[in-house]
Amino acid sequence: MVSSNDSRNVRMGIIGLGGRGRSLLRNLMHVEGVDIVALSDKREKRLNMGLEQVIETGREMPAGYIDHKEMLERDDIEGIIIATGWISHIELAVETMRSGKYAGVEVGGASSMEECWSLIRAYEETGVHCMMLENCCY
Repeated sequence: MVSSNDSRNVRMGIIGLGGRGRSLLRNLMHVEGVDIVALSDKREKRLNMGLEQVIETGREMPAGYIDHKEMLERDDIEGIIIATGWISHIELAVETMRSGKYAGVEVGGASSMEECWSLIRAYEETGVHCMMLENCCY
């Protein structure tokens, strides 16, 4: 995890590169102190679109993964943005937290009490935070 006294850039990855994922990627590339080091999407076309988006800005090309589990195995990533279809958000957030990385989950979050409890249990097991990426409370 990154400490508050750490002056190096935060290393991020994104799972899901549909329209919302690429929009978040565009936003992150404008944030000083953030390096995009890995992208993942099950669809190769979307993955390539995300990789090209990063290259077009002159940034270093991130690693690309069809299987997000390979990305989660890396120990040099601090946070993962999850912008896949709603149905997989909680499962991916729990996997991300268990891999020791902060999870940022795009809207729709949990759709059942059991999914809410799975996030709580993942936090209690790991001490790793998960944040819903939304600017209003539901």
